[in-house]
Amino acid sequence: QLFKPLMMAVLVLLACLFVSVNDRDKTSLLKLSRGFIIGIVVYFLMEVVIRMVAFSGFSVIYATLLPIILVCIIINFAILHFYQA
Repeated sequence: QLFKPLMMAVLVLLACLFVSVNDRDKTSLLKLSRGFIIGIVVYFLMEVVIRMVAFSGFSVIYATLLPIILVCIIINFAILHFYQA
């Protein structure tokens, strides 16, 4: 429960990929709904992976931080490379 704020921060980074600054764009609703679905899927996958790693013998702290750090690295990579243009 102590690492829930970190997980929320990672999901906020994920949400940054789907923010549209153009209000007149007709695909903004599609982009927003895609981001919502991907966010829910990532959240549930992180919960499952945390429990799988914790029950496989890892330390609870490492089992909690490992998926959060991996998702954070992947999202930062996506933000840096998809928005270079």
